[in-house]
Amino acid sequence: MKYVVTTAEMKACDYGTTGQTGIPSMVLMERAALAVTEVIIKRYPDRNRILIVAGKGNNGGDGLAIGRLLAKAGRQVTFFQLQGNYSEEAGQQRQILLHLGFSICDTWPDGEYDIIIDALLGIGITGEVREKTREMIHKMNEYRRSLQRGSSFGGEITGAERLNKAAPVICAVDLPSGIDTDTGAVCGEAVKADLTVTFQYLKKAHLLYPGKEYCGRVYLRDVGIENYGICAETAFTYEKEEAKNLLPQRKTSGHKGTFGKVLLYAGSREMSGAALLCARAVLCSGAGMLKVLTEETNHTLLRTVLPEAMIATDPVKDLKWADVLVAGPGIGTSEEAKETLTGLLRASHLPTVLDADALNLLAENQELMELVKEKASKQPVILTPHPGEFLRLSGLTMADYQQEREKAIRTLQEQCHCVLVSKDACTLVTDGAALYLNSTGNDGMATAGSGDVLTGVIGSLLAQGIPAFDAASKGVFLHGLAGDEAALKKGKHGMIASDLIENLWIYLE
Repeated sequence: MKYVVTTAEMKACDYGTTGQTGIPSMVLMERAALAVTEVIIKRYPDRNRILIVAGKGNNGGDGLAIGRLLAKAGRQVTFFQLQGNYSEEAGQQRQILLHLGFSICDTWPDGEYDIIIDALLGIGITGEVREKTREMIHKMNEYRRSLQRGSSFGGEITGAERLNKAAPVICAVDLPSGIDTDTGAVCGEAVKADLTVTFQYLKKAHLLYPGKEYCGRVYLRDVGIENYGICAETAFTYEKEEAKNLLPQRKTSGHKGTFGKVLLYAGSREMSGAALLCARAVLCSGAGMLKVLTEETNHTLLRTVLPEAMIATDPVKDLKWADVLVAGPGIGTSEEAKETLTGLLRASHLPTVLDADALNLLAENQELMELVKEKASKQPVILTPHPGEFLRLSGLTMADYQQEREKAIRTLQEQCHCVLVSKDACTLVTDGAALYLNSTGNDGMATAGSGDVLTGVIGSLLAQGIPAFDAASKGVFLHGLAGDEAALKKGKHGMIASDLIENLWIYLE
């Protein structure tokens, strides 16, 4: 597990490390500079012409120190720094360079560069970037774009000259300048980096869109900052290496009833596939037994394609038999579906996962929503909305949702008292206290049925005795890993939802 911190939490850790532990800020800065330098040298051994674009604060100080170390390693380094009131450490780094005989430009330097180090702002900006800073951000982006288009920043590149030129790599220090650390939003204009080297803890913008797109590949490096200000409510993410340790060990003496029994209400006459995908995901994620309550026309399909599943015939008895209720995939929003869902929720005292059309029915029926709230006060309830379903449940506009997504998610969670799985390019999970940000998955998973698979995975983990928030966050993580594996094998264009199920076993051993 890795913490994902806010600006305030990161600053508390910085201040605690320097003020209480007693490690000087300049020591931390040198460690950060060394970390970035090592990444650059290892990844780009043949790119020698480097431009440092430094701001006036400590991020700028990091940049100046990086440039000094790269120059010491034999690279050709040009320094540019915004003029103004420098932070103490940035001022010290500036004086070190001047004492060593380096020049520092205060206007954009003409020249050709293989690597640009973005050390303008780092973390902690609020509101739109100021005019001068925005100008420098624009120059960095435009310099690279000009070479990508086949022209230099100052004129046309033709013939053999073009063969010897490549667009420069942009490396951001901590976070691309112009990205809001806590939301991932673009503050007017932001640097589009190829890689970002950050220190000690991931920041929310490294995972939240659009910030994640601007970061490129993220390298996390330990520079010795101590844990001050991180608590149980601090956001987190899982790492791929943890996958096989996230689930409880299966009892060697267990039997099919030991590993959880799921009652799944899914599918309609037109949506038989949703029931099948969700049912397969339940069983392929470790649950011992499954009954499916579905449209009668789907019975033959289930018996033929998934003989391991049982057909539910008596919902009242089946609820008493089950450990978990999963409802929603492909049930439709008819009056019959509404009545069936209402009856199940009223009769059930089981932990519950609601997805897809169950969420649409909640959004349309306040009485049903109140029933879910009441149920959630007694037993865990997990809701798994995609953006469209989220907007219908919350009443928000897409603009509001995108601008302050975490706030929107926490508000809805407070209203419904459920564990909320907000599915998106970066899926978020919250129970009102903890926040999980998912780091796995890819755009190839934006395909019909992918959400049905996720619902089945979460329901299965819940049935195996994993607490609701953990079942939801671990389910999202494993679902994304399976998607990444499918993309490697079939490509993002060729993968389908069934491929996710086929690759779950890799991470469930």
